[in-house]
Amino acid sequence: MMHTVGTTKNAVEVRVDLAHSGAAHRISQRPHLLTLAGEALSGLTVDGAHLIITQDMGRTIGYDFVIEVSEPETVFYAQLVKETAFTPLTKKGAPASTSLLTIVLRHNNEDGYYLEDVWPGPFRPPLPGDVETHVDSKSYWTSHAYVFEDQRLKVNTITRECPY
Repeated sequence: MMHTVGTTKNAVEVRVDLAHSGAAHRISQRPHLLTLAGEALSGLTVDGAHLIITQDMGRTIGYDFVIEVSEPETVFYAQLVKETAFTPLTKKGAPASTSLLTIVLRHNNEDGYYLEDVWPGPFRPPLPGDVETHVDSKSYWTSHAYVFEDQRLKVNTITRECPY
């Protein structure tokens, strides 16, 4: 189900698939991300095939659940439900409020863009093992973890051993 997110400063329409995109899951958990993305896009000029934009919204927009971890023994790994990559998680620490919004766009080969992903907080590379794994993924995710709260995990995948 395609939904219009907004239009950029240079009059380019951005749409999102609310059922089958990376952004769909985050938006279903935090619907205000759709409004924030539309607001951010209205002030941006976009050009290129694949864009990663971190926009300071000028006010607190939510919480960043990824924190730097200095004690590796506090981290455990698991696959989240509907995911194949292992996510590092920690029960130590707390999410931090943020004014940053990260938006990932891909040109749709027509006249607009698809919103691939959106989250509160700065850019971070995809998890190792993810389809979009980045050259910096492993180094980043061995020193960062999501604050564990109520994420749905595949219980049989929980481990203390780093899978990457």
